[in-house]
Amino acid sequence: MVELRLRWFGYVRRRPIEHSVRRVDEMEGGQWVNGRGRPKKIIHEVVKRDLHVNGLSVDMIYDRAQWCRLIHVADLT
Repeated sequence: MVELRLRWFGYVRRRPIEHSVRRVDEMEGGQWVNGRGRPKKIIHEVVKRDLHVNGLSVDMIYDRAQWCRLIHVADLT
């Protein structure tokens, strides 16, 4: 799951800002009414944690070959 999230993150961040996928990603998250209980995790928090745990930075996404090598998780089977 981490590899898939980071792959999607790199794909979206490399898109031009005027592209629809990037505009949706840049939207504010405060448009929803929160219910009771623990707040839901948002994708930005999860990706930020994944980047920190794997020792990656946002600037690394622009070199696609290096990014693919860095986010690849070995197959456990």
